[in-house]
Amino acid sequence: MLRNAVIILKGEYIVTMGKANSKEEILKCAKKEFLKKGYKDASLRKISKMAGVTTGAFYAHFSDKNQLFETLVAPAFKESCNMQVNMMGQYYDLLYSGHINQQAIRSISHTNMKEYINYVYKYIDEFKLILMSSEGTSYANFIEDMVSWSVEEGIRYFAELKNQGIKVNYISKKELHILSHIHFSAIYEVVKHDMSKEEAFEYLGTITKFFVAGWNSVLGIEL
Repeated sequence: MLRNAVIILKGEYIVTMGKANSKEEILKCAKKEFLKKGYKDASLRKISKMAGVTTGAFYAHFSDKNQLFETLVAPAFKESCNMQVNMMGQYYDLLYSGHINQQAIRSISHTNMKEYINYVYKYIDEFKLILMSSEGTSYANFIEDMVSWSVEEGIRYFAELKNQGIKVNYISKKELHILSHIHFSAIYEVVKHDMSKEEAFEYLGTITKFFVAGWNSVLGIEL
């Protein structure tokens, strides 16, 4: 009986491992297909064939193409959002510390940008999927969604600066949205233009100088 039980357990283990391996293979092949053709034109039949599984085996792991894409990009997307929230929190911490000044703001901005770009390049394929292959999914408006969040947070932060007695020039929500969209789009050009990480840091050093000077001129924050 014990011997039979071991055989059965081994059999279950082999099946389980087989399923796990097939899922990883599907994800690997799906990433290639999505990067090459985009979400809309990617074929589940071709992905299954590339992965060496039947269509039925595919549906044992994923309910549809959308869930497959979601599985590939959701972790990177969620952590990206968390990083943005944490970065915004650092500006509030600086404000309430009583030691806010232009140099401290630039230091936080520089450190956060470096950390974020390192993260993007750690998951470069996932960001390529989000930015260039996501038409037809909820991720197609990634930059626009990030901008909308940033604008709302910016408005709240500017109001808090004023509450703390710090002068900030008026800027309409529409103007802030347009300028923020330009800023975010410029950052993600490093992915769209397939820059190396070294090229990205050099490029971002240039645009950071450009946008810091621009934001300072527009907002006129007096510290």
